[in-house]
Amino acid sequence: MKSKSQVSLVLLTLLIIAGCAPAVSYPAPSPAAPTPTPTPFAGPEALPDAPTPIKGPLPLEGLPGQFIFVEVQEERVTKSSGQTTTFAGEQVTYSFNPETGVLKGVLQGALNPDTQVIVGRLIINQINQNKAVSGQLYALTPELLLPIAFTAIEPNGTVCFTYEGQEHCLQPGQDISFQMQEAGGGELEAGQTSRTLIVINHGLLNKVNLQ
Repeated sequence: MKSKSQVSLVLLTLLIIAGCAPAVSYPAPSPAAPTPTPTPFAGPEALPDAPTPIKGPLPLEGLPGQFIFVEVQEERVTKSSGQTTTFAGEQVTYSFNPETGVLKGVLQGALNPDTQVIVGRLIINQINQNKAVSGQLYALTPELLLPIAFTAIEPNGTVCFTYEGQEHCLQPGQDISFQMQEAGGGELEAGQTSRTLIVINHGLLNKVNLQ
């Protein structure tokens, strides 16, 4: 039979052994990964409005019941070298009233559902104080020869064209002028000519207004 001192020694030994035993650590459970939020599909990025280029023949769809009236005017002012020059006067075969939108004249070319642009070609020749004006209406086709080249049209009446390699766009009611030849920036000398090109976009007109 063991004495009380022996029992106490055994208990003390067990406590010492238990205190020296390495502590076992268990890894903490990993937090659950967050559920990804689906990104809604926005579709293709919207493109800005742009005019449709005219390549080759004009588009066949035309502007239903309407056309765009554009005037291309060329003013030629010459200072005479002393010779007397006479003109035959005005030979303009069309007239336009911007208030009523009525365009009167003889059209070169056919006005049909495919016609999108009608061009008023106006040429003004002036020598000293004598002036002559000639003008004609044309249905715009790729074969029409003009100082400008139409590149695009908009259903709202905007037109774009190139002149000397630069593109310009005119909204209805806008115009632009180009100095084609300038004589030194001052008064013309004898025999010199100043030429100015003016492009006017009169916008959309109803085809019934062509009379």
